[in-house]
Order: sequence, then structure tokens, then C-alpha cells
Amino acid sequence: MPGGCRDVQQLRLRRHQFIPDLYSSPGILPMTPSWIGGRSLNADTATTRLICFSHAGGGTALYAPWRTAFGPEIEVCPVLLPGREARMRERAYRRMEDLIDPLVDALMPYLDRPFSLFGHSMGSIVAFEVARRVAGLGRVPRSLLVSGRRAPHLRSPRPPVHCLDDAAFADAIAELGGTPEEVLRDRGIFQTFAPSLRADFELNERYTPLIGPPLACEIVAFSGDRDPQVTESELLAWREVTSGPFSHHLLDGNHFYLQASPAPLLALVGAHLRGMASTQATRPAPRDTSRPFTVLGVHHVAIGGPDKARLTNLWVNLLGLSVAERFRSDADNVDEDILIAGAGAGAVEIDLMQPLDPARKPDVTRPALNHIGLAVSDLDAAVAWLAAQGVRFADGGIRRGAGGARVAFIHPAASAQFPLGGEGVLIELVEAGSAVGHDARDERVRRPA
Repeated sequence: MPGGCRDVQQLRLRRHQFIPDLYSSPGILPMTPSWIGGRSLNADTATTRLICFSHAGGGTALYAPWRTAFGPEIEVCPVLLPGREARMRERAYRRMEDLIDPLVDALMPYLDRPFSLFGHSMGSIVAFEVARRVAGLGRVPRSLLVSGRRAPHLRSPRPPVHCLDDAAFADAIAELGGTPEEVLRDRGIFQTFAPSLRADFELNERYTPLIGPPLACEIVAFSGDRDPQVTESELLAWREVTSGPFSHHLLDGNHFYLQASPAPLLALVGAHLRGMASTQATRPAPRDTSRPFTVLGVHHVAIGGPDKARLTNLWVNLLGLSVAERFRSDADNVDEDILIAGAGAGAVEIDLMQPLDPARKPDVTRPALNHIGLAVSDLDAAVAWLAAQGVRFADGGIRRGAGGARVAFIHPAASAQFPLGGEGVLIELVEAGSAVGHDARDERVRRPA
């Protein structure tokens, strides 16, 4: 590009544009290969922390002007994800489920005082998942501030761009704004940060909310009034993911309104944080003992084997059970016969399973007594309440199981973030009616194999 190194140097000095997230100088923020991009001068004296998450491809430089914007009582802690700035040589995450555990582990030491979370664009969903995870660990944020993104449960109406070739990908980035044209035109510079940028877009575009407790903290949503990436109705839908207060603000600008004219946003964020400064420090959330659901009984027992014919010989030919329906799922790698033992309210399913492909996972033959299914009166309430108590759920969240029933799985093992599991047993929670057996099963819609 014209000017060579001189132009690259000029790009590095554009503090309020996109490229400094990758080429920022140590004079802007202290660079350290950690998850927090340097500490503020008021780190030891501030009474409140604001933890900030950037957009796709973004780093800590976006929040450089914020470090001194709110006064000595508020410390701004910009999060530095792998694949940018001082962590440029690290591989960027492509899946939220891979990112969230190490990120939360790194942030826990910073949650020793009252804190709020702010995220812009992709950073909004990262902040949202962090908020839910740390709340389940007893560190409840005062508030979640989100910017420039639709609510997490809404699907994007736009086609994904992370899978485009370099030229088309660069064109898509250009349409968003915020990236200097010199960067997009210069193949060498673009290829420097394209891998991490592409990974961020993949994470954002493939994201679906992870299973976890609903939020109870306040949410404040912001957006540019000419942002092509989010409509006002998509912004308002953030109110659906918390039981706490909600408000929203439309500010002048496009998707990168907070870079082009940061003052209005900083004024609103500062007023919000100072308005909450008199509340008590964060403490572990009390355990809620008012269980909002009932286990109605055993819904089914699942048994796996390499040859379903042998299982059928035992359970049908010898024990006399009958096959009620059959189910196949490529995603779950299972070919399953659903048998019924007993009748009426005492009926229980016995599910006989063999893998569609023995070389693929999941392997439904290990263990042979694969899992137990419990019918629960309110699946959504059960999952939210148990997760808030620290129960670990398997990936995939609430989904459709055999017969069309909504189900969720308690993981057999605990983790550092979720200290409770199934104590070695995979437990399936099945949404049911008021009774186990025939009445509960009649409410389900048969899912085609």
C-alpha cells in the first residue's frame, strides 16, 4: 500500500478505529499475556469494577478512553481474548462452550468487589454467558450492559460470513464499518488479523445460549440508531433474559457509534455505575431452597448394547415387554427401541439402544446401563434452579428427545465451575404432565426418525 511502513505506523496510531485492537502500542494500555489487558492506576482503591468485552476482532484498545472516564471509584478492566494484541500468537476461540470455562476461571479473582459487565457486539454475548456462569458460582453482577447486538436467544436473519473466502470476507467486514480501508486493501495487513477475526465471527454466528440459570441482574442495552446489525425490537428482546430491571438507549450512529462518538455512551454508563455505587459489595448468592419443580417419578431407563437384537431377545422375548415405538438419531448416534413396562401411572419406558456407528461418539453402549430418565413437572424451572445451585448440565441445553419430549441431561461429573453432577450417573430430565406413565407420554409428539 502507498507509504509502506509509514502508513502502517499511522494505522497503529488511530486509537479509536478498528485496527489498533491488533496493533496498539504499550503506551495506550499495559500489554500482558493475561485475560485482563493491564491494570488501572486505581486498581487497588476503586470500589467498583467494570469488566469490558470487545467486538469481533476487537481488543483492549477500544476501552482505552474509558480508563479515566468514570473517576477514581470505578476501575475499568478490558478483557483480552486470545488472538489479538499481546496474545496475537495464541489461537482464537471458535466456540463459546470452549471459551467460557477458561475465561471465567481467569475472571474470578477480579470479582472480589461489586462489578458490572459491558460488552459490544460479540462482546455482549460473551458478557451474557459470563454473567450467567459467575452468578451460578455466587458472584452476581450488579448489572449487564450490552451494546450493538440482538438478544442471545434470537437467530440472526443474516447469512454467516465466517465461511466466505478472503475477498468476500473482507467485503463483509467493510460493510460493517470501523475498519480502515487501508487495512482491507492491503493483503498483508489483512491476513495478519483475518484468522482471529474469522474465528470471532464463527463464534458469534454459531452461538446458541449455553445452558445456565436465568439472570436476575439489571440489563441496560445500547445501540446506534442507524446500526444495520440490530433493530430496536432485537435490542428490546434483551429484557426477556432477566427477571431484573431493563432499560435501553438508542444513540446517534451506526454499529461503531461508541468509537465515532464515545462521549454520550460514557456519560450514560458512568451515571449508571455511580447510581449503583452505594449498594453493598458482592457476596455469594444464597441458595434458594424453594424448589420450583417436582420429580414425578421414573420416566425411563436406557440400556445400551452393541447388538440390539440380543437386548430385544431378553426384554421382549423372555421378559415379555412390548415395543411401543422406534427412534433413530444421527446426531445422538443411536438406534433405539422404546418398550413399556407396566401400565397407567406406573408405566415406565425401557429404552434399548445400539449405536448407528460403533466408531462414532456418543457411545451409547458405555456404560450398559446408560442413563435414567426422570419426569419433572416444569423442565425450564428445574434446569434454571438446579444450575443456580451449581449442578452441571451436559452440552446442548434443553432440546427435543425421543418422542419429541423436551429434555435436558445432568452431567455425570462435576466441574470446577459447577461443583455438582450426577455422581457418576447420567440423568435425563424429561418434561412431563402431572403423572408418570401413560398420561405423561400421551402429551409428547412423535418425532420422525
